[in-house]
Amino acid sequence: MLGLRQPVRVRLTGLYAFVLITSGGILLLVTIALVAGFRRSSSAAAPGTVPGPHFHVGSGPGISLHLVAIMAAIAFGVMALASIWLAWALAGRVLRPLSAITSAVREMSASNLDQRLAYEGPRDELKELADTFDALLDRLEAAFRSQRRFIANASHELRTPLARLKTLVQVAISDPEADAGSLRTAHERVLVSERQLEQLIDALLTLAAGEHTPATREPVELNQITKSVLEAHRRELESRGLHLNAALQPVRALGDPRLVDRLVENLIDNAIRHNEPNGWVEVSTSASGDHALITIANGGPLIGADEVERLAQPFQRGDERTRHDRGHGLGLSIVHAIATAHGATVTTTARSEGGLSVEVRFPIG
Repeated sequence: MLGLRQPVRVRLTGLYAFVLITSGGILLLVTIALVAGFRRSSSAAAPGTVPGPHFHVGSGPGISLHLVAIMAAIAFGVMALASIWLAWALAGRVLRPLSAITSAVREMSASNLDQRLAYEGPRDELKELADTFDALLDRLEAAFRSQRRFIANASHELRTPLARLKTLVQVAISDPEADAGSLRTAHERVLVSERQLEQLIDALLTLAAGEHTPATREPVELNQITKSVLEAHRRELESRGLHLNAALQPVRALGDPRLVDRLVENLIDNAIRHNEPNGWVEVSTSASGDHALITIANGGPLIGADEVERLAQPFQRGDERTRHDRGHGLGLSIVHAIATAHGATVTTTARSEGGLSVEVRFPIG
């Protein structure tokens, strides 16, 4: 039947037994043919004798060709049974490591991804399979750990604005002397908290989308996207007294325009947010070989070299004493997620004078 399960051991047994039985059958047929040929040659060598059903080997008794055939058939049957048993044993020996791997994999789940096969054996295909699966478990464990940490951090971050909204509404409702002015003020505060919550949810969705390879990639004008983002932030730059130096050379990057826009948005937003009063921001786009580059540097407080890697993780913030605004700690993690999904690389450097320099290298479009 087409849907009947056929274990590998049964198929291997059939293959091995077929080879052994076929080889043994051919050997027996060759033996019978040789005996028959020897009988005919012996009869031809003695013309005075009357041919009969017996022939003699040396001075021994005669052997019947019919008896030889019967004995050969019996031997063939015994050999066939022995071949099947031997083939079954050999197939089991060959598949024993694979059965051990299957049993170990079956016992694994999301709760014990720290276990490994750690297969010990010769460096053959089974060893390569076990090592490949262990490498896959390493990646899965890291992904699950990152997911759990992300969910825990996201829950914590979402709880703060929700609690603020609840408090503002409860205070406004419980005030017996509330008038139109106080209620208006409370509503304005609620709208501010709602916008912060909306921004956080939008950032979380962008981070989740950035961690997956875009369905479509197309050439995007990296310099035009950067120019558009800078125009949107021009008023904020002026209000903070930040000096902008932009050198935008025409260059095309290969990627999703929406995600590339969010990457540039987060880089510029970080450069503004983590700056110092009357500081500076430098932005440039250029081409280098097969890559399209965007580099954004900014002044600001000193950042330790060991802190740069930590800031690329979700919900990680710098020293709160040097911050003018409290962000969500998702800016650089979004940048890294989008860059990874596009096959781009991000180089973040802490400047010795203070501030950061971030370079993103996209495949050129």
